[in-house]
Amino acid sequence: MNKKIKTKLGYVKSMPRPSQKYLNDFYKKLYFKDGVTATYSIKYDKKETFYKKFRSDIIINFILENVKNYKKKINFLEIGAGQGFLMNSALKTNWKIKGVDYQSEPVKKLNKKILPFFIEKDPSDFINLSIKNKDKYEIIVIQNVLEHVLDPEKLIFNLKKMLNKNGILLLQVPIDYSEIQDFAIKDKRVDKEYWFLPPQHLNYFNTKNLQKFLKRFNFKIIDAISDFPIEMYLWGNKKNYTNDKSLGPYAHQARINMEYLISKNDMKDVVNFYRSLYRIGFGRNQTVIVKK
Repeated sequence: MNKKIKTKLGYVKSMPRPSQKYLNDFYKKLYFKDGVTATYSIKYDKKETFYKKFRSDIIINFILENVKNYKKKINFLEIGAGQGFLMNSALKTNWKIKGVDYQSEPVKKLNKKILPFFIEKDPSDFINLSIKNKDKYEIIVIQNVLEHVLDPEKLIFNLKKMLNKNGILLLQVPIDYSEIQDFAIKDKRVDKEYWFLPPQHLNYFNTKNLQKFLKRFNFKIIDAISDFPIEMYLWGNKKNYTNDKSLGPYAHQARINMEYLISKNDMKDVVNFYRSLYRIGFGRNQTVIVKK
C-alpha cells in the first residue's frame, strides 16, 4: 500500500519507493507501448498530432523569449525526449540540439527528422558521462521527468553542473495537490486523489512547493507558464472523467479543440495567456524557466 509523505522541501513523495531496476525496465521496455499510459501512444490522429506539435511550439517560443539576448551559439539538450515532438519544434531554431531517452523507437515512428540528434541511452548514464566530460549547455529541458525519478534532488543537482554560467533550465511537472484539486475534493466532484499514481509518479509538486524545492539549489524562477486547465471539466455534470473513465477521451478531445482555437492567435499572446494561468495556479502542468 503506497502512502504519501511531505518532504522537508515541501513536495510530496510516495512510499515505499520501487527499485531502480524496476523503473529502468519499465521505461526501457513498456512505457511507450500502446495503452500503458494515457500520455503516450504508438500513433496519433491529425488532431492529436496537432496538439502535440502546438504544445511543443509553445514551449520553444517560451524559451526563445528568454534567450533572445544570447549572442553565442546555443547548445540545447532535452533529457527524457520521449517521442521527439519538442526536439522537432527546436529544429526551427538555429540551436545545436541534442536529446536523450531510453528508447528511439517512438522517435522513429513519429519524428524521424530528429534521429541524427537523438541518443538512445539511459538518461542517468548520459548525465553522469556528461558531467565527467564537463559538457555544458545553454538550455537544458526536462519535461515530465522529475515526477518519475527516485531522487529528484540529485537530478537537479547534476543538471545544474551541466549548465553554462548564464544557462537556463526548463522544467515541466504536473501541478498536483493544487487549490483546484483540493476544491474538487471539498466540493465532492472527486472522491479520491486521482493524481496520486505510484509507481509511475513518485514525486508531486505544485506552484508553491516547486519554488521552495528549486530555491534549495539556488535556482530562481525567471518565467513560468502552465497549460490547458483540463480539471475545469470536473464540474458541469454529476459524472466526470475521474468517476467515469469513459468520459476521459471526451474531456481530452474538448481540450484539443480549445487548444486549436487558441492556436489561431499570435504566439506571443498565447504564451502570455498561459503565463496568466500559471499565476492563478490553473493548468495540468507547470513549466518554469530557472537560472542559477
